[in-house]
Amino acid sequence: MEKYLKIGIMFIIFFGIVYLSYYTFILRPYARARKKQREKKMPADLSIMINYFKIDIEKIGAIYALRLLNFVNAFLVALIATLIVGLKGYVLQMITAALLVFPLIVWSYSIVARVLRRKERKKENV
Repeated sequence: MEKYLKIGIMFIIFFGIVYLSYYTFILRPYARARKKQREKKMPADLSIMINYFKIDIEKIGAIYALRLLNFVNAFLVALIATLIVGLKGYVLQMITAALLVFPLIVWSYSIVARVLRRKERKKENV
């Protein structure tokens, strides 16, 4: 039981660090630039969502989509970091991380795209 508690605390710490850093360095500057009507380059993960999944960000709101992606990215990084910290050996950690990153990103971004499309449809109907 103590082992699971340590893993849970480690996950929460990783999640908090990644969430706060993503918020500070990506979401906050983008939101400030949009408020001041300055052109700010769109973050890569949001442009991937727009181009690959054909989502209309103007209907949903870029800040809402970025907050959702912020949460998902922090969750993925914390999950992968928690899983690989317990493994012995750097090579095994790197191989495991490399095998987990791509499928988890594709899976989670497709779920986020479904959520954003649903929100987009609700905005069209209202």
